[in-house]
Amino acid sequence: ITHLGLAASRAAELFGEKPALVFEGKKFSFRELNGLIERAAAGISAAGVAKGDVVTLYAGNSWQWIVSYYAIARAGAVINPVNTMLTPGEVEYVVDNCKASAIIASEDKLDGVKAVLDKVRLAVAISDWAPDCVTTFDALLNTTEEPLASIDVESESLSTICYTSGTTGHPKGAMQSHRAVITNAAMTAQLQM
Repeated sequence: ITHLGLAASRAAELFGEKPALVFEGKKFSFRELNGLIERAAAGISAAGVAKGDVVTLYAGNSWQWIVSYYAIARAGAVINPVNTMLTPGEVEYVVDNCKASAIIASEDKLDGVKAVLDKVRLAVAISDWAPDCVTTFDALLNTTEEPLASIDVESESLSTICYTSGTTGHPKGAMQSHRAVITNAAMTAQLQM
């Protein structure tokens, strides 16, 4: 695996119908999860998010968070997971600082991101309802029937920008390459064996 966007498809090849995720009693196989990731990545790309663009992910734990994380990588974009404890002002600073072109937020976080909605190309709500300028997660999944063409991403390319909590000033972005994230995950898995 050279970049995070390939992780789910490789896992689907290896583990198929085995359970990959259980969330609030709902089970997803590796194949199902990969299918959702492919659909979300196609929706992200169809909205104009391009390779190297930053997508802020501002939501609590959910299956949609997992799908979004890998879909952003599959689309060749950079993942910007934001701590849900940050204030709306801190989130606005992070979105501006990393020049995010899209934001995916849970329903409970929508009010906190109103100030950035007009600054991004795509805004997605992890909910069944969204204001006019925001796409629901289901709509993102159903944006297009066309699968996303394979995106060539180098392993040394930026995969993730995580921000500190900003206890001594503004939050600061820590940047990680695809190789760094994949290596960390592989080492963690080896240590657990």
